[in-house]
Amino acid sequence: MKILGIETATGFCGVALVDETRLIAEFRVSLELKQTEGLLPLIDGLLKASQTTLSDLDAIAVSIGPGSFTGLRAGVATAKGLAIGRDLPLIAISTLEAMAFPFCNTQATIIPIIPSRKGEVYWASFSTLGSSSDEAPNRLTADACDPLETLLDKIGHERSALFTGDGARIYRDQIIKDFKGEAHFPTMGLQSPLASCVAEMGRLQWISGKGLQSAEEIVPVYLHTIQIKNDWTR
Repeated sequence: MKILGIETATGFCGVALVDETRLIAEFRVSLELKQTEGLLPLIDGLLKASQTTLSDLDAIAVSIGPGSFTGLRAGVATAKGLAIGRDLPLIAISTLEAMAFPFCNTQATIIPIIPSRKGEVYWASFSTLGSSSDEAPNRLTADACDPLETLLDKIGHERSALFTGDGARIYRDQIIKDFKGEAHFPTMGLQSPLASCVAEMGRLQWISGKGLQSAEEIVPVYLHTIQIKNDWTR
């Protein structure tokens, strides 16, 4: 089994390849608004470096948001094109869940944060209580888009939280100042969504057979009503 993971929901563009037991390869680069031009060469480079072809793949997993409108469109459209063209299953992965996945062993509540427009952030909260070390953390809240102040108010009852993502990096000082509990932050390399986590979560879904959809059914999760005349600048 080989699963290709694609992550383009933020300024980073990432692709990864996993099999039944290990991560084979992962490429990640900061492309900001250039995911559309950079994604296919990144996939091609990953496959060549790992001596893999599209015919070797069993499925593709793609991060579907929330996140950058431009990045999500690039990632989902590319994943759908590859999946449909090669008749491969396509597995949709929540970006915020993928961001929480590396912290399966933490005791703190996990709060992934992605900057949105107009000073708002995309976020959700997760807990590892009741989940094993090879499972995604349990979701406590639905994906939301709120001002940071609203987020901190909604989680004010938490005694300890791990904040991750570009939003946690950008608003670190405000979080430390205004969060009532104990705030934790990951190392630099874990602050952005990882394509390897998208691929691993896709592998788990593929094995379990849960939540599988046809490629045609999968669409990005924006949370915002898209303003077409402004969206092309993002």
